[in-house]
Parts: sequence; structure tokens; C-alpha cells
Amino acid sequence: RFPKIFSPVFKDVVDLMLGWSLDPNIPAPSRLQISSSFSEFRQLWIENIVFTESLLNKFVLDIEGLCYQGLELTSGFRSMD
Repeated sequence: RFPKIFSPVFKDVVDLMLGWSLDPNIPAPSRLQISSSFSEFRQLWIENIVFTESLLNKFVLDIEGLCYQGLELTSGFRSMD
């Protein structure tokens, strides 16, 4: 709606919104609303492609780390049998 006003603070707002969307103390409906609003930033994601790619890379690394931890836990349980 207001790209010229919002653009300079886009990265800061996304950072805050990501934190809120992952905070278990925030009510689930609010986290869902925050998460779903990211798609409304389509043009800003494109205009800030380096930031977007960096953020996506961090997500992939975090997911890989969680998967690795899950595998370690799973293999640890198996070895106890």
C-alpha cells in the first residue's frame, strides 16, 4: 500500500515480524496473521533480493540443523535398544 514509506524500514519490520511469528508467547492466531502477511510484501521481497536470499539461506541452514539434531536424537534412541 505504501511502498515508498515502508521500503526504508522493510528489513527492520521483517526482523520484528519474524521474531513475533516464532515467539510461543504470542497467541497462535496472531502468529498466523503475522506469518500470512509476509506474502503481502511481494514487491519489497523482490526489491530487496539480496536480503531475501540471505534470509532464505538462514532458514535453510536452520532447518538443516534441526533435521540433523532430530537424526542425532533418533539414532541415540535406537542405540539404547
